[in-house]
Amino acid sequence: MFSVGTSGSLNGEASFKYSYFSGSLSANRITERWKTLLSVNASSTRNAYQVTDTSWYATLTHSYNFSGLAVKSLGRHWSAGVQVSALSSTYSNRDYNFTLGPAVEYDLFPYDESTRRQLRFNYALNFERDDYDQITLYGKAAENLANQTATVALSLRERWGTVSLSLNASQYLTDLRKYDAGIYGGVSLKLARGLSCSVSGSYTQVHDQLYLPAAGATQEEILVRQRQLATQYTYYVYYGLTYTFGSIFNNVVNPRFGASGSGSSMCMCF
Repeated sequence: MFSVGTSGSLNGEASFKYSYFSGSLSANRITERWKTLLSVNASSTRNAYQVTDTSWYATLTHSYNFSGLAVKSLGRHWSAGVQVSALSSTYSNRDYNFTLGPAVEYDLFPYDESTRRQLRFNYALNFERDDYDQITLYGKAAENLANQTATVALSLRERWGTVSLSLNASQYLTDLRKYDAGIYGGVSLKLARGLSCSVSGSYTQVHDQLYLPAAGATQEEILVRQRQLATQYTYYVYYGLTYTFGSIFNNVVNPRFGASGSGSSMCMCF
């Protein structure tokens, strides 16, 4: 399957202007024996702020990335593959990053039951090359690195809902003190007919920001989040509760006046 897409947006006012553009291309081939995924993405964002009557402050950020994955089935429980990625990002101080390495995975349950339940153990070993936009905190303009990653992921789908949980850890073999480790969990429950709730969240300990620039970030860059800043952790939490009721004949389309509901926002009335 192939996919090509582009998107963009513009908005502004007298003292602020914003523009965003992105494009993507993907090519995937999936069979019982092989899984091959390729994708390319690019995005550019520009913000301009009027500081005084005669001066503006403008920021321009971009991100380009490529990722590829080839996985070979080794039976009902084992698989092996190769992962490759490349990126360029002003936000993370990377002119160029290239990562390549092998990975192996074991699923406690047979893969043909994966739509209902999974318990996967994945291990990868990667070579990484980084060229930085600015000299880093560690005095590097470029460097070669090696890292290992391990993931344990559980996924269950039942009539009452779904549960997912994963533990992830990565570590630079060139400096074992540089690592990150995180946990993600999500639950979606069908509480009653028409009533459902979902909760998800993650927490990650971060100790591997080798790419941070030694010069740091200006006050303006901090305020508009143009540069990645030093942190020891990241987290997010999401929750939602939905109750749906009413007529079963809920798919009638009436686009008049563009009110909420199915159909187009364009209105032609007679």
